[in-house]
Amino acid sequence: MSEFLRVAKTFTAYLRRPDLYPELGRKIIKNIFNRKSAFKGKEKTLSWASSKAVSQSEAIYKLFGMNAKSFEELFPTELKTAQQKERECPIKMGGAGALELIYYSCEFTNAQNVLETGVAYGWSSFAALQSLHHRNGFLYSSDMPYLGQDGDEFLGSIVP
Repeated sequence: MSEFLRVAKTFTAYLRRPDLYPELGRKIIKNIFNRKSAFKGKEKTLSWASSKAVSQSEAIYKLFGMNAKSFEELFPTELKTAQQKERECPIKMGGAGALELIYYSCEFTNAQNVLETGVAYGWSSFAALQSLHHRNGFLYSSDMPYLGQDGDEFLGSIVP
């Protein structure tokens, strides 16, 4: 699909949803006036972040004093099912990231309530819920629709 058609389809999807007009306005302003600002200082920022980066396991140990097990060890069946659901999803969204860090953050704090913004397939939801279900906790999630892909029904699709 050409870039023009993709933009036109997304724009039309925004126009059909008046509740998203404020976001449409923000995106128009950003793309007209601030288009290059997202790239200013990118190399310097990447260099700094790379010099500070640690593994998830190291971060979990430093933050919580816990030795982390991977999700492959902790929840092998649930993880395989979620991965299969992602592969079968007809649209592409953001993938899994820092599942163990999210899970151990909830465990360490004995979280009862978790708020997340940005759901996509639901990987962060999956990680938080694996911890919350032990305490009958609640997860509150929100995400922008994947306009132009007609993908609202697939948000959170990997969550058990």
